[in-house]
Amino acid sequence: MTGGDELTRVDLFEVLSSDRRRALLCFLRLRGGEADLRKLATQIAAWEQDIDPEAVSEEDTKRVYISLYQSHLPKLEEYELVSYDSDTKQVSATEQTKEVIALFTEPTVQWERYYLLVAGVGFGVFGLHVAGIITVPIVAFTLVVLGALIGLSIAHYYRHRLVIRNALSEFSCI
Repeated sequence: MTGGDELTRVDLFEVLSSDRRRALLCFLRLRGGEADLRKLATQIAAWEQDIDPEAVSEEDTKRVYISLYQSHLPKLEEYELVSYDSDTKQVSATEQTKEVIALFTEPTVQWERYYLLVAGVGFGVFGLHVAGIITVPIVAFTLVVLGALIGLSIAHYYRHRLVIRNALSEFSCI
């Protein structure tokens, strides 16, 4: 990708279609955005074989290293998802990398807490009503709780759509 080109949805899916490229981005995320290519190759080989990195053979590390160096790093650099310094053999995340990774990581709003809060308040008030501690018009209260859950669900849906749309718009995907 050069200067004025933008990462399209098709490009993004193509880049992320490779297990090794996704593993590379994951490793960078785990390492704070920077990693030595050899350590990266060793870890990816370990993940592929489901073994500890210390158990990876030199031959397997070399095989993954060459694949990363010749194929995957150039593709990720082309779309400005990583930068690679051939002198120091360091692979670094870019701002665009962080935006792509954000698409696949935990949401910033933890909706389950809001749902749990509304349900907990509903059950709590209902329990106090049944115990005779407070008096609540049960039909009206039920409608309020259901309305809150519906409103929360609508907010969750639209917030999710907005977050995805904003994240993808950074790559001209919509």
